[in-house]
Amino acid sequence: MDTLFSPSAIGALRLANRFVRSATHDFMADAQGRVTAAHEALFAALARGGVGLIVIGNAYVRAEGRAAPAMLGLEDDGKIPGFARLAAAVHAAGPSRLVAQLNHGVPDGPTFPESEAPRLVEAWGAAAARAREAGLDGVQIHAAHGYLINQSLSPLTNHRTDRYGGSLENRTRLMREILEEVRRRVGPDFPVLVKLVSTDGQPGGFGLE
Repeated sequence: MDTLFSPSAIGALRLANRFVRSATHDFMADAQGRVTAAHEALFAALARGGVGLIVIGNAYVRAEGRAAPAMLGLEDDGKIPGFARLAAAVHAAGPSRLVAQLNHGVPDGPTFPESEAPRLVEAWGAAAARAREAGLDGVQIHAAHGYLINQSLSPLTNHRTDRYGGSLENRTRLMREILEEVRRRVGPDFPVLVKLVSTDGQPGGFGLE
């Protein structure tokens, strides 16, 4: 039990303990996808409780990637002040580190035109840079739960025949390009995490192997 309360680290992300509040979709953003007072109250309370790592759920990187109502966005610079207030509230309340989960949810999955790939990659990089500017402690790339990157990874949903489909190398290309762009935009020391599923649980899907 003592181990739960001992300091830990995920790469450069130093944590006061081993408690993590994983990302959930909280349905608390306003109609424009901005941080609200409800976010500040919730995450500050978690910080006062001593949670080592708080992951803010499911912020879209492009307006087209908004997957649900009241979803946060980091798709434009106008969102930076709200996230800055949230980071300040959390850091003032306790020892917690605050990470933004970045996502893109689209109904047609990995069937985007190849010409769209650079725009998608740039959107993730720009959103990560905004998170850093706002004073957050890291970002998490959402590559799970059937959203765009997960559907690109899975042979069950990715039927492309170009450089983004077919082999495992090709199916991971979009995620690798996103990670490279995020790292380029945030620098070598800013923590970058990835959320992956271990398996889709479907025959022919993304599995442990």
